[in-house]
Amino acid sequence: MALLDQSGTFFSSAQIKTTITTLGLKSPNNLLSRLLDRKDAFIAATKNISNDRRLVLTRNGYLALAAISAGVGDQVWILCGPSTPFVLRPLSNGRYMLMGEAYVHGIMHGEAVKAGKVQFEDIELQ
Repeated sequence: MALLDQSGTFFSSAQIKTTITTLGLKSPNNLLSRLLDRKDAFIAATKNISNDRRLVLTRNGYLALAAISAGVGDQVWILCGPSTPFVLRPLSNGRYMLMGEAYVHGIMHGEAVKAGKVQFEDIELQ
């Protein structure tokens, strides 16, 4: 993956080996081999999680994984009851259309409510 990564986000196998050796861990080649053996499982899990989803950035700067149908102008709402945020699309009649659930990094464990960033209001879904 590091070979394809122009941003330098992912470490090369040489960098991983150097780090393992520097930390004094035994057998860097064996550890690297075990990590590489697990890459396929990681890739499969990532594909499973992101299937029919898109990565979005909210207006407030939150990174989210939302339904593929989510688009510009849609809103992330925390609804009373469910523990998962949802993407809602405002409609011209004042109602909202449910686009799907979302994973929003930074508000999945009540952080927005605890920080007082949530305003409660009644809305209608269509």
